Amino acid sequence: MASRTISLPSGFEDRDPSIAVLEQRLRQSFFQHCTLYGFRSIYVSPVSFSPLFLEQNDGAREWVYTFQDKAGRELILNPDSLPAVLRCFANSGTASSSATRWTFCAPIFRYKRVKQRHYHHLGALFINESSVYFEELIADLVIEFLLSEFSRKFHIKLNNFDLWLDLFKLYEVPEHVTRQILYTTNSMAMNERLNYIETTLENQALQDMLKSLATVEASLPEVTLRNRLESILPAPIHHHIAALWKYALDRQKQHQRLGITVDLHDFHAGAFHDGIAFQILTDPDLPRIGDGGSYHTYSKKIHSSIQRVSSTVLRLEDTARLYNEEPCPSVVQLFLYNMQPDQSTFAELVRSLRASGISIWEDMSAKTVAVALKRAINVGATYFSVLGEQELATHCIEIKELANHKKYQVPWTEITQVLLSNPSGKKQG
Repeated sequence: MASRTISLPSGFEDRDPSIAVLEQRLRQSFFQHCTLYGFRSIYVSPVSFSPLFLEQNDGAREWVYTFQDKAGRELILNPDSLPAVLRCFANSGTASSSATRWTFCAPIFRYKRVKQRHYHHLGALFINESSVYFEELIADLVIEFLLSEFSRKFHIKLNNFDLWLDLFKLYEVPEHVTRQILYTTNSMAMNERLNYIETTLENQALQDMLKSLATVEASLPEVTLRNRLESILPAPIHHHIAALWKYALDRQKQHQRLGITVDLHDFHAGAFHDGIAFQILTDPDLPRIGDGGSYHTYSKKIHSSIQRVSSTVLRLEDTARLYNEEPCPSVVQLFLYNMQPDQSTFAELVRSLRASGISIWEDMSAKTVAVALKRAINVGATYFSVLGEQELATHCIEIKELANHKKYQVPWTEITQVLLSNPSGKKQG
């Protein structure tokens, strides 16, 4: 019984400082990046009333966490971030037609994710911005953040759900039937999807059109692929293709570390999107670390004042792990070991450095300098110093840079300046 008391349910985890510091770094960097676009951060409650999520997606009941409060009302741990953020907007007192830009970090709970049933969405969204320009801008925001934050390559997988909606509309399929079919076949391969549509709809012309579309491989050269699609699809649909390829080609010219695939067979999260949708991957063959797109129709059902929404999210935990591939700045800049009995001078120096913005780990218990140095390495400190009788007498301290073992003799009055800059130009002691 005791072991169960201190264990966690499957899919939940505690995270020690080595992991938590990476997630904190990602949150801070993302929020700071979003301020360049005029975003403000919000807090999202982890608990909602169940209808917010289940009225439009009752099939989700099998993989969400629900419970009753003492009044007998059914509550839910948020299984997604977008409805919760839109609820926040609806209750915020913001003018109904106001354009709003919010960023957030929201806890997510999904029972179907066996290995990770609790994680976080790190996201941003435009609400009631009137131009399709913002559908592309939300993708630009997350692309430019990832490329500036990490040195690795990323891959964006694009699709345009409007193409599918318009195809079904051209062949006079009611929209509610269309969305139900596309939601049901969301994760199916193209051939499996065609089989389902064939058994569900008696519309031979549409079936023939979709079979022709299924023969087009996304790996064809861009010009060949585009010409092939335009020869198959009705003329009113062409602008969807043109918009996707223009966006893809423009971004690939701008970013060498970005790969973009236009996949018209895919309609990721099709029950929720209008227009452009995208998935963010570290590699085309690996699971996505984020996604986004436009959610206009879905959002209007949450609240009538919401006309247009373009949103993106990153999975905080999956994205933060990418820092393991990058040089990570230390949280502790200076590990300061006190060897002399007068703690008042030591404490005064520590307070002065902290007030100047230096992060310090002070140590007064190590038996030897060697023990203190080992502790400094273990906590990931950037610099190591000892305060002893000689340092008190000369008011000069030796700072050791742990990464390269360089040493600098620095007057007390210059410690802050040295630690807040790159001391590589200083003479070694």
